[in-house]
Amino acid sequence: MEMRAFALAVRIFAAGFLAVGSFGSAVHSTPAVNPIAETDVAEAGETVLTLLTEQNAPYNFINPKTGSLEGSSVVLVRELMKQASVPYTLKLLPWRRAYRQAMNRANTCVFVANRTPDREDLFQWVGPVTASEGGWVFYKRPDSDIQINSIEDVKKHVVVGRGGSAPVNEFRKLEGAEVLASLTGKGAVELLYFGRADLWLVGAQDGPVTARLAGVPEPVPAFSWFDFELYMACHKEVNPELIEKLNHINTSLLQLRLDLSKQALSAAK
Repeated sequence: MEMRAFALAVRIFAAGFLAVGSFGSAVHSTPAVNPIAETDVAEAGETVLTLLTEQNAPYNFINPKTGSLEGSSVVLVRELMKQASVPYTLKLLPWRRAYRQAMNRANTCVFVANRTPDREDLFQWVGPVTASEGGWVFYKRPDSDIQINSIEDVKKHVVVGRGGSAPVNEFRKLEGAEVLASLTGKGAVELLYFGRADLWLVGAQDGPVTARLAGVPEPVPAFSWFDFELYMACHKEVNPELIEKLNHINTSLLQLRLDLSKQALSAAK
C-alpha cells in the first residue's frame, strides 16, 4: 500500500511538471523575491559589509509565507553583526554569483560556505556559523533498491547535485566521478524524482528540507560521505582586525550556535 501511494505521489509530481511547461524551466526556477533583504544604517565614513547568502534551507532561505529571510545561519550572522556594531547589507543571490562577488569585491562576505582546502586561501573565514550534522549524503528515492557500500559504488550511478556546491566540486575530483549539475537544490531533487538521476549529493540537513519545499517525498540516505562545518567566507581585503573581532564574538555565541543547529536538525526531520 505504501509503495502504491508513493508511486501515485510521483505520478502527481510528474504531472505537475507537464502542467507548468518544460522540465528544464522548472528545474531552474528561483524565488521571485527582492534580492535586498535588509540594510543597516551606517554612520558617515563607516565601512559597510555586504553580506550575501543563497536559498539553502534550513540555514538561509526566504520564508514563502512571510517573504522574510530566515534560517539558523541568518540568525547567528545578524547577532554577530549586532554585537560587533558592524553596519551591513544582507542580500540573497544565486550561489555562484554570491560566491564570485565575495571573492572579487572588497568588504563582501558570503555564507554559509564549506571551508574546504581548495577555498582556504581564497577568503578570510568567520565561524563556524553552524555545524552540519551528518555531513554530505548521497540520497536516493524511497522506491530505489540501489545499495551503496563505498564511494566506488556511487560512481556506477547517475549523480545529481547543485552546480558549484562544495560536495559536487569535491566529488568531481575523484577519478571516474561524474555529476549532473543543476542550478538550484530544488532543481537537483526534481531531477532525482523525475528519474533523470539515481542519487542526489547534498548536505544531510539540506536534503529533507529541500525535498519538503519541492513537494516531493522525503529521500532516503544511501551513503554518507564526511562531516564538515559551515563558515562565512569574506574577501581577502576585509580588515583583518574585524575578522578577528567577529571570530572572537562567535566563540562567545557557542550556545546560540548549538541551539540553532538543533533547531535546524529538527526542521530536517
